[in-house]
Amino acid sequence: MRLELKLALIGAISKIVIFLILLTLVQQLIDSLALRHTDKDLIKMKDKTLSIVKKIGIKSYLNAEQDSAFASYNILKDEFISITLDADGKAEQMRFSQDTRIIEDEEFDFRILNFNFEIDHQLYSLEIGKNIQLIYNLDKTLKNVSISIILIVLVITIIFDLGIFKYLLNPLNKK
Repeated sequence: MRLELKLALIGAISKIVIFLILLTLVQQLIDSLALRHTDKDLIKMKDKTLSIVKKIGIKSYLNAEQDSAFASYNILKDEFISITLDADGKAEQMRFSQDTRIIEDEEFDFRILNFNFEIDHQLYSLEIGKNIQLIYNLDKTLKNVSISIILIVLVITIIFDLGIFKYLLNPLNKK
């Protein structure tokens, strides 16, 4: 194997390792930022819901005839809000989780904010969920684009390295 090819191969392998490390770090950063953004949206929705409940009262949401619960899904099943009586836990306790919900025979992955609050010495549980399928789709698209860009850059740099090494090592090849 010629020396310029060996040098280009060493350069390509080191670039592949660096690109894979960067790809992994970028993926983790994107996932973290997307979840953090979703959590902030859920907190804003919680604050808005609680301010509406304070204005018009909790009784307008709860149906005494049906287990004292309120649930609402938007038409595209991207978000839901649920208020139930007799929450477990302490008031002002907030938790985030991810869960799969079946709505009208379809499965959806949600990022869910659970928040317990107290009104008139009664504990309620507020559950707000946001569909995270968009995050998964965006993650998959970014991963495919990243891999494509890495492969294109890798091929271009290998060709460039081969040309440079051939030019630099040309005096040695003449002997």
